[in-house]
Amino acid sequence: MGTAFSQLSTSKKLATCFTVLAFLKWAKGGKPVKLYIGDQVIKWKVSSMNKHGLLERAAQLPCAPPKSLDAVTAPSPELVAFMEIMALNKKSQSPTFNSWRKETLPGLAHVLGSGPDIMSPVDAGVPSFWFTWPGVPLDSATAVLYFHGGGYIAGHPKHYRGWLGELSKSLGLPILAPKYRLAPENSIEDAVHDGVTAYQWLQSKGYKTVVAGDSAGGGLMMLVLQKLSEGGSKMPLCAVGVSPFCDLSMSGESNLENSERDLIITGQTQVVLRSVLGSCIPDLQSPSVSALFGDFTGLPSMLLLVGESECLRDDSTRAAEKARKHGVDVTLAVLPYVGHDFPCFCKVIPEGRDGLNRIASYVKARVE
Repeated sequence: MGTAFSQLSTSKKLATCFTVLAFLKWAKGGKPVKLYIGDQVIKWKVSSMNKHGLLERAAQLPCAPPKSLDAVTAPSPELVAFMEIMALNKKSQSPTFNSWRKETLPGLAHVLGSGPDIMSPVDAGVPSFWFTWPGVPLDSATAVLYFHGGGYIAGHPKHYRGWLGELSKSLGLPILAPKYRLAPENSIEDAVHDGVTAYQWLQSKGYKTVVAGDSAGGGLMMLVLQKLSEGGSKMPLCAVGVSPFCDLSMSGESNLENSERDLIITGQTQVVLRSVLGSCIPDLQSPSVSALFGDFTGLPSMLLLVGESECLRDDSTRAAEKARKHGVDVTLAVLPYVGHDFPCFCKVIPEGRDGLNRIASYVKARVE
């Protein structure tokens, strides 16, 4: 007897997600797709490809938007299947600090995929990695400084190889991803120091810079920019935040409103983050750790992408509002159905590809 889906490790469940989604091209023909996982049989059949049918199916999911359904914004079949798989994974998940660090983030690497991109280590004042798509030169005039996600307590640049390769390809730019120090062994200020060090290293090499990050990396991106502005440093060309985690106290209304809808930053995940971060940070609303409560004056133009059903939705909406009050040019996109870090899943869902295209258009308009 094989292992039941609920007994699989998080990394294997997420690898399964990628496998099922790869079969969806075939499933679109109306034929059933069966995936055998031990004694469990998961059947996927996209029998109705019209928008109304997809909306009805998506409406049954916990991550469906709370607003009335609109056929214009119908999710793709791939996204519906992806949400169904993640919802199944959520039911059998009881996240802990160890599982988040050792299984969840490494498991995401299977979903983000890999490709012909080149990953090479470099000492940028902090251990870092270059990610470049074949044909993208390292001696480009502009480079992207990218901070990975993981709630400040987990993650590694290599987990994002598939996503950063696609980002390098779309932008035509090399991407430097520092391995910044993580909590609770280190402070958030240590991570900010590592980010500033990597930025200054790029400056010393003559690069013009775009700064970006997802989730905690998006929050770190803002903290680094605030630290640079405070010191009077030259700002990057622009900044991009994907589902940024910039309020460590998790005080936004969406943290509670979407705790049952978000399939990655779940209510249980928030409990883990509050416990771990709260154990090493006296004040989770201190501007030194939560960029939302810091000074946005002098920051570069910024693109923020977030899903309507995310727990971290209000981190983006509140950050955009505050940054605009401080004179920052902010482009904010709050999109229906898509979940946390949706552009990172550009290899498996069309909505992720759309998010990547939004980033590429935004950055290219400010680099060229």
